[in-house]
Amino acid sequence: MELSNDILELKNLVISLLSKLDKLQARVGELETENAQLRSENAELRQGLNTNSRNSNQPPSKDLYKIKPAFPKTSKGKQGGQIGHKGRTLAQSVTPDELIDLATPTVCSCGLDLSEVPLKLQQKRQLFDLPKVNLYVKEYRQYSRVCPCCKNRLLGNFPTELSQPVQYGSGVLALCNLLSSGFHLSCQQIGQLFSDLYDQPLNTATVIAANERAYQALAPTENVVKEHILASEVVHFDETGLACQGKTHWLHTACTGLWTFLFVHAKRGKKALESPKSIIKDFTKVAIHDCWASYFNFDNASHGLCNAHLLRELQALIENNSLWAGKMHALLMKLYQLTDKGKSHLENLIPYIQEYQSICQEANREEPQPTQKPRGKPKSSKGRNLLNRLVQHQDSVLAFAKYDYIPFTNNQAERDIRPVKGKIKNAGCFRSTDGADHFARIQSFISSTRKQSQSVFKELINTHQGYNFITIAYASK
Repeated sequence: MELSNDILELKNLVISLLSKLDKLQARVGELETENAQLRSENAELRQGLNTNSRNSNQPPSKDLYKIKPAFPKTSKGKQGGQIGHKGRTLAQSVTPDELIDLATPTVCSCGLDLSEVPLKLQQKRQLFDLPKVNLYVKEYRQYSRVCPCCKNRLLGNFPTELSQPVQYGSGVLALCNLLSSGFHLSCQQIGQLFSDLYDQPLNTATVIAANERAYQALAPTENVVKEHILASEVVHFDETGLACQGKTHWLHTACTGLWTFLFVHAKRGKKALESPKSIIKDFTKVAIHDCWASYFNFDNASHGLCNAHLLRELQALIENNSLWAGKMHALLMKLYQLTDKGKSHLENLIPYIQEYQSICQEANREEPQPTQKPRGKPKSSKGRNLLNRLVQHQDSVLAFAKYDYIPFTNNQAERDIRPVKGKIKNAGCFRSTDGADHFARIQSFISSTRKQSQSVFKELINTHQGYNFITIAYASK
């Protein structure tokens, strides 16, 4: 009897232990799941903290400390001006605006009178300074004559651009355009600067009207710029967000080394690129961009990718101990150096293509397979997403090494689109889509003018007077 009781107690104890074991196993499973989630969150947070301009698209201005450049810099030797550098030292003018003769002593220290001794120019020094700044006011007076025969009153005609009793001329309007689009000042800042310089108030409505007038006047010029870009062998494309009417709009660019075209659209992708404003839909040569998927919808153009973007993504993977990313980074940098920093091409690219494909195969083994989610597409790691792009667009990645005229990066577009960031940071946002459109067209003209070493202020004045160097050159053809 006692034995059966002991067996029963032992049985109950085993059942209790098994029940506790099941609970412990379930708890261990929960903790393992929670631990995996925490590890994933920790990795994402660490990656965010380690994000900088070298391993992501984050601008250098947001780096918390000095980051080494993405491309190695060659030593330039001693500091200061280098041999062959064209200096810009201030030189004396051969046509000074004012001559001032210094008083020369007429009595020598020995007491002799020197008033009759002829003077000889010994030395001259020049002072470059700003003259007293005043607004130049032109008053046009209209007179009349009355015919004694028919009593008809005959009047002189005012200039066509002078439609009001008092108004600003093309110089003031051009200054408003330059300060607003070229130097990114807000309307209030332009008014304050104008008041400080000329002691004359300039209200916001005047600045807006000046931009509207330049926008209308530059419409023919913009068409000429677009035609030149469409005829170019290589064109850079890019886009960036901007704040407009409390929403995110997008500034798109198509540019070359001589021409810049910008336009604003509410969308970033296909709708914007197929809109009447865009020109990529009509482009048939080589389009350089950062692998934004919408660009590949246009099969009429060939494509070259910005390798600077790829290098940054590879660098981020390298910092997370990716082996294949280090090899691919080294291969692209090797090709960059062999092609004279993307300025020439390689006669035999086959060995490097084979190495490229071998690294991609290694990456396929190293990167985890996509994980199926309850809904939607399987989730892939950042490394696998990058690998898929490298495999799919191999020819576009290596195009710089195959052709002389295809660059290694898309830096041209990055530089041409950057001014809007200064405008947004300084002025805050665009209050209307019209204001954003005005900025885009005027900035396009300013950028194209500077690329061709023309005087921006002078050409803006000419624009308000009905012509500029672009329309004149085009009309002469």
